[in-house]
Amino acid sequence: MVAEDTIEKHLLDKIDVIIDGTWKQDIDISEGKSITPTSSDNINFEYELEEIKKRKRKCQMAFANDVITMEDLRLRMQEENSREETIRNQLLVQPVTLNTIAKLTQQEVIEVAKK
Repeated sequence: MVAEDTIEKHLLDKIDVIIDGTWKQDIDISEGKSITPTSSDNINFEYELEEIKKRKRKCQMAFANDVITMEDLRLRMQEENSREETIRNQLLVQPVTLNTIAKLTQQEVIEVAKK
């Protein structure tokens, strides 16, 4: 049997040889500079806003086809408007809450991979 730490050591030694530069596309490398990241939450918020728009349209169509009453339509539209307002507020507040983070240098990435 081969000890786990022996396999790990050999694997990590091979990583230096395997790294061909394509990993740089996934990891930000810099010379000690800082960046302000963009949030993927914006994409989720935009998606949710589109979903709200679709639900509003469906409610309006249901009312037009006499499937729901005017009171149901008002209630559902209030709920959707409330959700929409909450998301829009989050979109306005979010850029302020982003923190500046430091990019990793190439050597730091290699050291972390070896641990």
